[in-house]
Amino acid sequence: LASEIVSLSENEKVESNHLSESRDELVSSQTAIRHEIQELDEHRSAISLVIPGRHLADYESKRKHIAGGAVAELHGPTCQSCHLDIARGELDAMKKLPADEFPECPNCGCYLVI
Repeated sequence: LASEIVSLSENEKVESNHLSESRDELVSSQTAIRHEIQELDEHRSAISLVIPGRHLADYESKRKHIAGGAVAELHGPTCQSCHLDIARGELDAMKKLPADEFPECPNCGCYLVI
């Protein structure tokens, strides 16, 4: 029993060190993530200053209701948010939109990156 107690005590010290190192890594990672979030928030705030208010309000509204995000790419005729095809006529109309209007998927409502 004495040798087992010594062995377990040594294992406890090793595991305690591992735990301490893991906690330090966790705190470091959390600090890095908080810093990254702060940078992204600052970047987002700067970008939002150049986006017209009506577009920003629309985006925020869509973002709350669309689980995958409010902007999706268009691959061929397929929206990458809802994965449904968009009719050729609707695609042609989207390409002719003025520069101050953004194309939206007629199926899910996401803004589309064409």
